[in-house]
Amino acid sequence: MLLSVLKKNLKTYLGVLGIALVLPIVLWGATGRNHLFANSQASDKNTLRLWTEPAAVITQSNQPVELVIMGEYYAAQPMGTFTLTFHTPPGITVSPQQLAVAGWSGSKLLGTVQVSGRPGIYEIGLTTSILQSSLPNLEVVTQPARVTVR
Repeated sequence: MLLSVLKKNLKTYLGVLGIALVLPIVLWGATGRNHLFANSQASDKNTLRLWTEPAAVITQSNQPVELVIMGEYYAAQPMGTFTLTFHTPPGITVSPQQLAVAGWSGSKLLGTVQVSGRPGIYEIGLTTSILQSSLPNLEVVTQPARVTVR
């Protein structure tokens, strides 16, 4: 009895089995092989990202505006204390000119600065005092702040 049912429905069972075997391969190919393994690659590169919020600001002459300094660092190796220095062109002032930052991991508000100046368009750059010997594979990515004074 069981054998006759299997013979009768053999095409149906083989069709379902074939789809069950082929479908994962088709989906894997359609979604892209590199996408599946993007998180499985080890990297020895540590990245420190520094930026200001807002990234661009418009203010009036000699009217101070506040910039928030943000940082992001995710790595197994701890980062020590470092100093952030702001590089400004003539005509604009940043107070304070430096910020001392204790080591951390994750995203963090590092501090705030007041910016004011004469009319013009300025870019305020950020540099760090991190020693490359303490973190040999550290990549520092900074985004300068753009300040327009009218």
